[in-house]
Amino acid sequence: MNLSSARMFLAALLFSGFLCGTAATATPAVLDEATVLRLAMENNYNIRKAETRLAQAEGGRLSARSRRLPGVDLSAQYTRLDDNRLESFGGQTFGDTESWNAEVTATQPLYTGGAIKADVEGSTAREAAAAAELATARRDALLAVREAWFTVLLRREQVEVQQRSVNLRQQQLANTRQRFEAGTISRFEVLQAEVALANARPSLIRAKNDFRLSIIDLLNAVGLPDPGRSLPEIEGQLEFSAMGINLREALSTARSQRPEYRALEKRREAAESGVTAAKAGRRPVLNITAGYGIQKSSFSDQLDDTVQGWSVGVQGSWNLWDWNGTEGEVRSALAAVRESELSLEELDLRVASEVRRALSSVKEATELVDASRKVVEQAEEALELAEDRFAVGNAIQLDVLEAQVALTEARTNEIRALHDHAVAADRLRRAMGILRFDTGAAR
Repeated sequence: MNLSSARMFLAALLFSGFLCGTAATATPAVLDEATVLRLAMENNYNIRKAETRLAQAEGGRLSARSRRLPGVDLSAQYTRLDDNRLESFGGQTFGDTESWNAEVTATQPLYTGGAIKADVEGSTAREAAAAAELATARRDALLAVREAWFTVLLRREQVEVQQRSVNLRQQQLANTRQRFEAGTISRFEVLQAEVALANARPSLIRAKNDFRLSIIDLLNAVGLPDPGRSLPEIEGQLEFSAMGINLREALSTARSQRPEYRALEKRREAAESGVTAAKAGRRPVLNITAGYGIQKSSFSDQLDDTVQGWSVGVQGSWNLWDWNGTEGEVRSALAAVRESELSLEELDLRVASEVRRALSSVKEATELVDASRKVVEQAEEALELAEDRFAVGNAIQLDVLEAQVALTEARTNEIRALHDHAVAADRLRRAMGILRFDTGAAR
């Protein structure tokens, strides 16, 4: 393979790799909870950006650690002078129009005033902070995705409730027409049933549209593209699982499990290392060098006549005065330490507030679930009684229609309560720092 062919092959390989790396994940035809969470972990943009920041921190740590080891440099030079640049005296020309040299030099820091050690410790702390921030990003993304998932389930259940309401009214209209044809009721009763059915259909249309939009919002939260005309099928149900946890336990768990604490603690350690690194500017720097060089002989006209050998030396420097530049860096680093301490104090207050609010929301949602389920049972029984009474002529059409409306409202409240409890429970887990992508752990 010649050089041109090799370049073309390499370019094609890199281009194909670029396409593979940037190709969007296709949206599955069926989505369930486990699939949604797995795809979110792979495609959510906030998670991917946090992973990039972690990679940057890892690179910074590697760069800082490299300063501990000897640095090896290769330098080379070739010079061609014009003949007129050469000096002469007494008819004798001095110098040569061509010269060259090459040297390999190794430099090992001996003393830097603690700057290298501080940089390594600071970069290690920043990497640990970035890892904790990645965990935070994952949990925040998980909460957003799960809330979007619960909204999809809610919208689908609302479609079902509205469809059942329309079905009830269609059945009621059919029964009313039969009784009208039998001559037992008036035309007014039929008109009432027709109007009730017509009024129920817009709610069903809106519910279907809300369901479609909620799927699009879910795909956006996951990081998947809009599949176009055909939206994925949704598999899953809103479920209720009671949470038995008290405030003291929740606060204790949050302080030990929230990754934000680890991130800020590591940021504080990095800031403290920054103070040490800044103070190192007041101290001397000492390096040891060793090298081996080769150069053209100055007393020969031949380029291949050379002299070569090794060299060893010590280099030192001390910044005696920099117009308070170092002092300014030290003060800035101390302020960064104080800022990180204040951020930790602020986080403690914020976490306590989040836990208390989330725990209160879970309690409220639990009570609403219990109450709404009882109301649904009562509304179903009331509708059966109203239909039976209407069938034997002991009730009017309006009684049945009102019972149908009450049942639809009760079912809507029930699924809303289940949705609110699922969201509140996840927010409590997020506040406690125990919400994970494992669906079992998330529950």
